[in-house]
Amino acid sequence: ETRRAGKMVYYRIEDNRIMTLLNTLYDLYCPQAGTGKGSHNNE
Repeated sequence: ETRRAGKMVYYRIEDNRIMTLLNTLYDLYCPQAGTGKGSHNNE
């Protein structure tokens, strides 16, 4: 499911296994998380 707000497109991930995979990849490849550079919203 997607929705658009201006230039932003929001995707909804319904399968928790995919969210786990994405979180793992984010943790491995985005070591600067929490520095205020970029965003990671886990709704």
